[in-house]
Amino acid sequence: MKKKIIYRVDGGSKLGYGHLYRAIELKKILKKNLNTDLDFLIKKEYDGYLFLKKRAKNAIFFKKNQFLNILKKKNYYAIIFDTALISISELKQAYRYKKTKIKVFEDFKNISKNYANLIINAIVSGSQNKKKKIKYGIKYVGSKYKIFKNNITRYQPQPIHKRNNFTITLGGGEVNSNEILNTIKRLYPFLKKYNFKINLIVGHGVDKKVIKKIKNLLLDIKIYTNLNNIFSILSRSLFVVTGGGGTVYECAYFNCIPLYIVRAKHQRSNIRYFLKNRYGKLLPPLNNDVQLDKFFNEILLNKKFIRLQNNISKKIIKLNGINMVQKLISNTLRNKT
Repeated sequence: MKKKIIYRVDGGSKLGYGHLYRAIELKKILKKNLNTDLDFLIKKEYDGYLFLKKRAKNAIFFKKNQFLNILKKKNYYAIIFDTALISISELKQAYRYKKTKIKVFEDFKNISKNYANLIINAIVSGSQNKKKKIKYGIKYVGSKYKIFKNNITRYQPQPIHKRNNFTITLGGGEVNSNEILNTIKRLYPFLKKYNFKINLIVGHGVDKKVIKKIKNLLLDIKIYTNLNNIFSILSRSLFVVTGGGGTVYECAYFNCIPLYIVRAKHQRSNIRYFLKNRYGKLLPPLNNDVQLDKFFNEILLNKKFIRLQNNISKKIIKLNGINMVQKLISNTLRNKT
């Protein structure tokens, strides 16, 4: 008999699609190796729900006060929380309902340690790796638990000296209105001075009007709207402008140099961890031409800096962590910690 599991996830144009992609990848491997049946529960955002519904039939969009009723409807064996919006209220309800096993990904707020028997922080703690006991189990921290889409292994990083692509990718949607358009406008004049091939990757949640506005600028930029291309593009990119989320780990996998823009609160601490380990650089304020000019002049053609970044990236992540994560979940479901 299949074990029923709730996968509580949020994502969309504002929150990004990283959690949703991880949910889809984990569903495949858990179904294959553990004989499980996952129901996805999503509260925010509706466009994220529609994205998930296309790829997983058993997705439920619910309102705040419906969570407990959904728990009672079916005999769920475990709940996996994979959301930046995780709340004490939902954790308590899950814990009290038949002592359901609780797994948590990316506990940004550090609030699940008294309820979960497994916590995995793969993308909120920079490049550190550690293991810590919690009340009912273990918390695992580190980039080695980062889950990529399985097709990442099809692509190999190009040698650094052959790369001349500069890529801008700010997630699946816009956190702030017109942020992608404004970023392009501010950075483009500087990047063209160095003869880079400039790529812009836009996600599912970016409004088509924004893409049209960027195209109307008539700039020499290749725009990709299909995220299936991202590994191919990163494998030949030297520099990548990005936030502090999961894309940084994809940069490390392909030995790119990330240039950070802080877009969301939880990304700020993650970026600090990476900077502490000297991986990547924080972009200056985009409205300061003098600082931007000095910044790019110091790093874009700096071979010593590029070699150093290449070496650091290789220490951060080398493999897809999906098998390791699947093993941890399997063990905790079988009460092995």
